[in-house]
Amino acid sequence: IEGSTPLLERRFTRRDFGRIAAGAAAIGALSGYVAAPEAGASPRLPADRRSRVTDVSLQTSWVPNPEFGSLYVAEKKHYWSKKGLHVTLLPGGPNVALTAVVASGKALVAMDSVTGVAQANLTAGSTKFRIIGAEFQKSPYAIVSLPSKPLHKPSDLKGTKIGVAAGDLTSFKAFLKINHVAESAVSIVPISFTTTPLTSGQVDGQVVFFTTQSVSLQVAGHNPVTMLWADFNFNQYNHCYFTLDTTLHHKEAELVELMGGIVRGAELYVKKPEKVIALSESFYQSSGVITAKGARLAARKYAEIMVSHTTKAHGLLWMGEARQNLRTMAASGITGVPATIFTNKILKKAYKVK
Repeated sequence: IEGSTPLLERRFTRRDFGRIAAGAAAIGALSGYVAAPEAGASPRLPADRRSRVTDVSLQTSWVPNPEFGSLYVAEKKHYWSKKGLHVTLLPGGPNVALTAVVASGKALVAMDSVTGVAQANLTAGSTKFRIIGAEFQKSPYAIVSLPSKPLHKPSDLKGTKIGVAAGDLTSFKAFLKINHVAESAVSIVPISFTTTPLTSGQVDGQVVFFTTQSVSLQVAGHNPVTMLWADFNFNQYNHCYFTLDTTLHHKEAELVELMGGIVRGAELYVKKPEKVIALSESFYQSSGVITAKGARLAARKYAEIMVSHTTKAHGLLWMGEARQNLRTMAASGITGVPATIFTNKILKKAYKVK
């Protein structure tokens, strides 16, 4: 990796591939390349701009909700404005083509899963987009079960009925393959994203997001047992902040200040998730996407998957697990992705200015 030192139903589905295709098409309209600044130069805003506000936009990956708490805190506590940045947070949704927004220049940075960015690059035929930070170090994918028949590890899946939504089937099969569990040993039951099949006894376990359906089960009074895939060799970064490769050079100062604010917001999220929720409510509460109790429970889970051995050694959002991400994507059929899709160059400088 360049720069290295020795409750809401969010899935990667066919709809995402539509977004990726749109993004790749938009890239073709771009031209020109600005030379990089001299090596070792400090990434400071130009003198004529430090006295005024610089406007940038950040495209979020989904509708406003607690998972973007780091961003809301950066805005609320003026982490960006104190550095001369005015950041507009653009809401995402099922019809927002994330890579297209960045390719068109409507946003300096956007968020997506590592697979979303990788697929966009593969479609474009080059590393047009670079990931400059990964907030969720652990994949939120999980299998949830109930205490009456708990599923703690992959081998427990043998002889069980597991509910899997269509958009999660490829990933689930990859999870089985990585953990040497034969598909024939598991009865796969097609389901939607609700947890009714599990609570009604139709299935023994269900593929979910650790941060969503498991929370809804808790809110409903259940005590779910969660098998986080990241603990069993299936890991992909999520909440990846990405930008155009060319932007790394000619807008480095803005990127450094932007990511510095995000890192500060993430640090508070990890230390005091409920405080972040309290500060963030005004950004999403009007949408009614989640209850106050659900937001508090979800916040703890978001904070949990932000931390890894890598972030403890370097800092939040740092990317040091490129090989595992590439292996997991390969198991899902996404091959030919170079490790250069990740760069810690901006983060290294952001840690110094935050």
